[in-house]
Amino acid sequence: APLPRYTLRVVDFSGAAAPGSVIRLLRPAQIGWQRTDSAGTVALSFLNVPADGRVVGLVEHPTRAEAAVFSISQANSEDAVVQLLPTAGLSGRVVDADGGPLEGAVVDGRLLDESFADPILLWRTVTDAAGEYSAPLVPAQVAQIVVAYPVDEWGGMAVQSAPRSAVVAPEETKRMEDLAVDTRESGRSLIGKRLNWASGRHLCGPEAPEAREGGPAIVMYVS
Repeated sequence: APLPRYTLRVVDFSGAAAPGSVIRLLRPAQIGWQRTDSAGTVALSFLNVPADGRVVGLVEHPTRAEAAVFSISQANSEDAVVQLLPTAGLSGRVVDADGGPLEGAVVDGRLLDESFADPILLWRTVTDAAGEYSAPLVPAQVAQIVVAYPVDEWGGMAVQSAPRSAVVAPEETKRMEDLAVDTRESGRSLIGKRLNWASGRHLCGPEAPEAREGGPAIVMYVS
C-alpha cells in the first residue's frame, strides 16, 4: 500500500521561510537527512510509518543555532508548519558509585512523552576525563529526560543513572545536577585529547597522510 504523504513547512524564528533546513526523522527512526526546498517546504520520505500515524522529527537551521522538534499526525500531514527557536544548552557531570568522575559515559537526551512506547533520542554526547558533558545545541522548550550510562565492549548498557527531566528556554544554558551511575568501571573518552587519525588504516580519500592533516576532514570509523 502506498505510504501517506506528509508535507512540512519550516519557518525561522522571525517567521520567514527557512530553505535548506535539515530534518532528521526520530519516529520512525531512520538514517539520513532531508532538506527543505527554496520555499522552506519538504515532502517527507519514509521507509515505513508508525501504526498510529504520528511522525516525530528534529529540524535544524542550516546556518544558525535554531531548531525545533515536531510531531505530526495524519490529520495535519498536509499543512503542518514548524517554527524554529534559538537552541539551548545543557551541561553537567556524571559520577560513579563512589562520587568520583565517570569518564567515557554516554549521556542521552530523550523526548519526554509517555504516549510513545519507546524513548525517542534527541541528542547524545559522552563525558570527558573529569566526568563532564556538554550538549550545546539542544532544542528549546522541549520536555526531555537526561540519562547517563557506561557502555560495555558489546555496546550494551547494564546500568544507568536515574533520569532527570529538563525544559530549557531559548538561548539558556542550564547546568544539570550530577547524574550518578552505580558502577566503578570508567570508560575512555577522547574529548579534549589529540586523535592521531591520519595514522589509521587508509580506506579512501587523499593518499598522503600529510595531505590529510592540513585542513578540515570528516573521519569515519568502522569496526
